[in-house]
Amino acid sequence: MSDERAYNVGIDLGGSHIEAAIADSNGNIISCVSQDVISKTKEQVTAIISHLLQKCLDESKINIEQIKFIGIGVPGSFEGTIIKKLINIGLENFDIGEALRHIVASDVKIMLENDAHCAAIAELALGSLKGVEHAIMLTFGTGVGVRNNYK
Repeated sequence: MSDERAYNVGIDLGGSHIEAAIADSNGNIISCVSQDVISKTKEQVTAIISHLLQKCLDESKINIEQIKFIGIGVPGSFEGTIIKKLINIGLENFDIGEALRHIVASDVKIMLENDAHCAAIAELALGSLKGVEHAIMLTFGTGVGVRNNYK
């Protein structure tokens, strides 16, 4: 393999569960796992993400050194890698990027994005909206999200 860091991680912070997936550079999902979340302290959320990431790595037989990017979908406000407020999870002022630094190399990019926007991007790039010029994505879970995308 020419690029040793050929895999990306996606994490969805939902109100009732956290999901993690590893995908190759073409967007093909290699492994995907989730866990229900009852208690939602910063430490517990970090531990769950660590556990799910390790489970994905074990299932896919990929080494942590092969991860080049971690994207985290959040249903609330954030700045950089700091979760400002997630009402459905009950987290505030939590630098999740810093919390995950003990797991991945310091040069692995960690980025947060609105979860509805993440869903829209995925559908436009790889899913049912591929090739569509204008779309509105509605997401329903513990909360409701919306994102419009114009190419």
